[in-house]
Amino acid sequence: MPDYGHDLRFGINLVPVANPVHNIVALAQIADQAGLDYVTFQDHPYNNTFVDAFSLMTWVAAQTEQIRVAGNVLNLPLRPPAMLARSSAALQILSNGRYELGLGAGAFWDPIAAMGGPRRTPGEATRALEEAIDLIRQIWNTELRGGVRFSGEFYQVSGMTRGPEIRAEIPIWLGAYKPKMLKLLGQKGDGWLPSMGYMEVEGFADGNARIDDAAVNAGRRPEDIRRMFNIMGSFLRADRGWLKGTPQMWAEQLAELSLRDGVSTYLLGTQDPADIQTFAEEVAPAVREIVAKARGEELPIDHRRPSLTSYTRETDASRSERIDYDAIPESLKAASVAPDQPGYDRVRSTYMQSGTPGLVLMASSAEQVAEGLEYVQKQDVSFSLRAGGHGSGGLSTNDGGIILDVSRINDISVIDEETRRIRVGTGATWGMVAEALAPHGWAMTSGDFPDVGVGGIVTTGGIGLLARKYGLTIDNMVAAEIVLADGSFHRVSETENPELFWGIRGAGGNLGVVTHVELTALPVENVIVGQFVFDASDLTEFLVNWGAYMKAAPRELQAFAYYSPRRRGSDATMQTLMVWSNDNADAAVAALNPILDIAPVLQQGATIVPYSAIMQPVNQAHSGQQTLRARSGLLDELNRETAEAIKALMEAGRVPWANFRHVGGAVNDVPADATAYAHRTQDVCFTAFDLYPDRRNIDPAWQKFAPFVHGDYLNLETDTSERTVREIYPTPTYERIQRLKSQYDPKNVFNRNFNIPPVK
Repeated sequence: MPDYGHDLRFGINLVPVANPVHNIVALAQIADQAGLDYVTFQDHPYNNTFVDAFSLMTWVAAQTEQIRVAGNVLNLPLRPPAMLARSSAALQILSNGRYELGLGAGAFWDPIAAMGGPRRTPGEATRALEEAIDLIRQIWNTELRGGVRFSGEFYQVSGMTRGPEIRAEIPIWLGAYKPKMLKLLGQKGDGWLPSMGYMEVEGFADGNARIDDAAVNAGRRPEDIRRMFNIMGSFLRADRGWLKGTPQMWAEQLAELSLRDGVSTYLLGTQDPADIQTFAEEVAPAVREIVAKARGEELPIDHRRPSLTSYTRETDASRSERIDYDAIPESLKAASVAPDQPGYDRVRSTYMQSGTPGLVLMASSAEQVAEGLEYVQKQDVSFSLRAGGHGSGGLSTNDGGIILDVSRINDISVIDEETRRIRVGTGATWGMVAEALAPHGWAMTSGDFPDVGVGGIVTTGGIGLLARKYGLTIDNMVAAEIVLADGSFHRVSETENPELFWGIRGAGGNLGVVTHVELTALPVENVIVGQFVFDASDLTEFLVNWGAYMKAAPRELQAFAYYSPRRRGSDATMQTLMVWSNDNADAAVAALNPILDIAPVLQQGATIVPYSAIMQPVNQAHSGQQTLRARSGLLDELNRETAEAIKALMEAGRVPWANFRHVGGAVNDVPADATAYAHRTQDVCFTAFDLYPDRRNIDPAWQKFAPFVHGDYLNLETDTSERTVREIYPTPTYERIQRLKSQYDPKNVFNRNFNIPPVK
């Protein structure tokens, strides 16, 4: 059901900061006067810089006239449902029906527990939410006689009185993402409220299907459930991508989402009065006009919501005269997206970098990849490959060229249960893989974020959360399927095309399109995750101590550290993510205890969780949200000399963020010539991120730091110069890859990468 027929509503989502709180009230009044439908408030009661969301809703309702108020979403574990039912009924009465109830099952369990709340597993949180909905609705139901009696797993009520009587039923929204929550929503909820940053717009299709099935099975109509979306973006005309551009571009994108996926309520996260006015006066009426026209409806006259009399798309991308659009292969025509077609803004960019390609081909099979490659080579434009992940360096998008996207090749299957052999499409993300492996009690080392793509890792390396124990991701690869530049299909392994198999494990992007890989999954179910925040004011001393600690640590312990320098109002900190590769708590505690002596500890905590819990799949918006530049290098060790050089780099380059990933252990057990990833002696992968490269240039400072670098990891590098390519691939490796390149890609079709040209 592409359009549920709901009326369109618009609102804002505010952060309830305590100082000065009158600014928040003023923003709500601006939204009310501008004709928006909702003002909603985040609810994090444990945050001492926020005012209580429920108290604020009550105050705002008293200070406004027509706008509805709601929590976005209220923290159920800290708000007992019986009391929440009473408070909600009261606010609905006091506001003359301008209140709706948004509920969340809970998150951020450490601060919840610190306030005396429960600590629940995802399954427990979902069951508790279901009980809360049932209990709240019983309390509101004043048509029944007698007191409310409820005996649940989490909540019990013994004869409390019902009411007070409310004038109309209060809708209950749920913030939901996982299958069990979506099923609950379909059975009992009135509104689905996911958020950008947690779910990509493509997630609505799967979510709607799950909600609709659950609703029908529960005897409800799918159209009884409103589909909502917390959004954010920028009205800067120079920006590009999803909700980055003119109000007219926003309107087209939101209208498309409404007509295709039935989203009917948009809540803009902002604290900017100008954005509120623009959203209310330009975006909202334009979306209503487009949707009404598509539905064949008359647009209601509402003088509080001015309508745009004309509307045209504004974009800096257009069809290229150098691309023959009529010659797109038949199998790919329905899966191709040009700049003037719906959905373009969702596929034009990567997660990090913006692009304006002339065409995006969405391949669903190896055969379509081959047809796409044949077509691409007949066009006189640049060509990029893209899988399903971040694309941090921007190489998997371009301006004016063609992208061959394999994100739809994302199937995951078990080939052999006994040997834990799995087959994975390279368009999948590692969160999807973790979810598929969890029922078997398996895992795969794969990077530190669930939305990292399979294709980018299995062709380069894979410094993951289990790397020191189990090696790089490519060290667990046993076979692969690849489409070469000439369109031919090849299976590669240690016994089938072994030299090509060697090359794709580290330089795959130079050699072809890997569509599937076979991996040996790891016998890892539960892990121990430690999170520590240190005072890093003395960066040199911290790094010296940290380096010594990790050098002596058991290989079962993997560590990633994230450095933030001193800024106005905050000191320099080092946040660390520690993963112990099994659930042996005694061994983990013994390994983690010495970390407390490294530097002053600001926060600490450790817990046993399934590996899949730290790699839960997400739908991340690939909207070119950041112009990122990163310089990366492998370091032999973190000794005092290296630490002082890093400190100098951070200061001279004004680096806003840096990352340290420890390797060693099983990574260094592999011979340097076993794969095209040749760096098997270093201890640390260090990356300095420049989030504002248009304002400064980190390269001069990096060149001074270069003598301490012995190798590079291309997934964390954005500089594609010959010097960097030579750092990534030492001479023997470079020359061996070059011979493969000359054999399998003599025309250098695959050149938009850390390129190794064929021998001429």
